[in-house]
Amino acid sequence: MPEITDADVRELTRQLVADVPPGDVDQFTFRGEQFDRGLALVQFPEGLGGLGLESRRLQTVVDEELRSAGVTYHDLNINPIGIGMGAPVVLTYASDELKQRLLRPMYTGEEVWCQLFSEPGAGSDVAGLSTKAVQDGDEWIVNGQKVWTTLAHVSRWGMLVARTDPDQPKHKGLTYFLLDMRSPGVEVRPLHQITGEAEFNEIFMTDVRIPNDRVFGGVGNGWNGEAHGAPGPGGGAVERGRGPAAHQLAGPRELEGGQPGAGRVGRQVDVGGDEPAHLRDVHRPAGCRGADLRGRLRPEASRRTAPHRRGGHQVLVPAGAGQHHRGRHVRGDAQHPG
Repeated sequence: MPEITDADVRELTRQLVADVPPGDVDQFTFRGEQFDRGLALVQFPEGLGGLGLESRRLQTVVDEELRSAGVTYHDLNINPIGIGMGAPVVLTYASDELKQRLLRPMYTGEEVWCQLFSEPGAGSDVAGLSTKAVQDGDEWIVNGQKVWTTLAHVSRWGMLVARTDPDQPKHKGLTYFLLDMRSPGVEVRPLHQITGEAEFNEIFMTDVRIPNDRVFGGVGNGWNGEAHGAPGPGGGAVERGRGPAAHQLAGPRELEGGQPGAGRVGRQVDVGGDEPAHLRDVHRPAGCRGADLRGRLRPEASRRTAPHRRGGHQVLVPAGAGQHHRGRHVRGDAQHPG
């Protein structure tokens, strides 16, 4: 296959804008087409939102062209946890069927994701968590509580770590699950701050059932996975010694240099480990810091209403987001959006 150049990616992006004028369609339609053309995450395989490139360097070309065309959609406003943390984990650990099922609606924002790690007794020490999962045939029954969960009130999927072997200490005996937030037994409660806003949530899980095919990385390998021959973005084997939770908590490599809005990639500072591009080069704008992320994650409108606003940008949230679990998913109003 001929090498794809900056000019090739620029032309592909301009053709996208010409064929699907962003002012004439909604967010889901435009970003869906962007995904289908391989311009969502260029380092991902073809057919899964990418062009199969060695790294995501050319994603900055896509971003530049879209900004020039007035496209305001940004991953951090639409689905920051899903795209930034979930997508690399799905690509590395999920079955082919789940990759096809999950990645496109994750990127469009039709299905928002959240991370279910922290607990009342396990914050910075996530490995001390006590949420339990017990196998029952081809399913797992989960009981426990999570807290400080950003975007849980509008999420369809949750990245859950639970203890499956209580006899093992700390990091051992943890398993990483993909939780359908609409499952019976899941209750989401908003945590209201002194400002009246509710950026975070607490999650209660009571006899929640998760199919065995939604275990990522193997039972007991949620934190420290063994080396696997998983296909990388170019189709080759990726050897990894960490499980999905450890990959996720390592997060993107810190980006330095550049100004906010100047593009997603500045100078990369390696924070540890040799990992494939789709694991390390996730989406964060150059110059973006925690305060910027916090502002963009703040839900400012009722989750039952589309369009939704995050960080001053109007984005769409699927109709019905937050209306889960036979009425047990607590709903907020415009001032207090759980």
